[in-house]
Amino acid sequence: MEKLLHYLKELQQNNDREWFHAHKSERLAAVQAFEQLVHELNAELMKMDETISLHEPKQLTYRLNRDIRFAKDKTPYMPAFRANIAPNGKDFIPVGYYLFLMPGDRSFLGGGLYADGMSEVTNAIRTRITRKPEEFLNIIEQPEFARIFEVQGTKLKRIPRGFEEYKDSELSEWLKHKSWHLAYNLSDDALLSSQNFVGEAVEIFQLMKPFNHFINGAL
Repeated sequence: MEKLLHYLKELQQNNDREWFHAHKSERLAAVQAFEQLVHELNAELMKMDETISLHEPKQLTYRLNRDIRFAKDKTPYMPAFRANIAPNGKDFIPVGYYLFLMPGDRSFLGGGLYADGMSEVTNAIRTRITRKPEEFLNIIEQPEFARIFEVQGTKLKRIPRGFEEYKDSELSEWLKHKSWHLAYNLSDDALLSSQNFVGEAVEIFQLMKPFNHFINGAL
């Protein structure tokens, strides 16, 4: 983990193509270490979640290069290692388990779905919440889940069209969501001091599993 964060910190401080290419050997070593970490995590997640299968790490990870064509920030690289371990590889639908490593205490483990702009997906999830309200509420109100996670996502100010009958129900605020996603933040110190990062990550993802499966039931 130290090798990964060290390289990313250097990239943060030298985010230009000249430095990037001059330090190719360090980059390749860090990428190899990250891919090994992703492989180990994938193997453990298979044991925990029957919807996950084994993939080559390159099928689960993302490039460091940024698409800067329409961005105000023209730095060419994302100083983060990212992977999504889901039923269809790194596709975000169906949802899976997301790993984001970035120095400066910006790392996190993620679950659920960012669905802003996908109205059909959003409405499918809303419909599932209304059809299985007890299941949904039991998941998000489970004490350990509620202690660790806050369901995040952009919300409408009013109940969406087609769901007006739930305006005054306990589901109202959840139906206003356009996305439903989770994040478990990881500090640099926590990452560097971890003796078993994969095992600890799987424990967190285990708590996300019922939420992910509920979302996937709508997709």
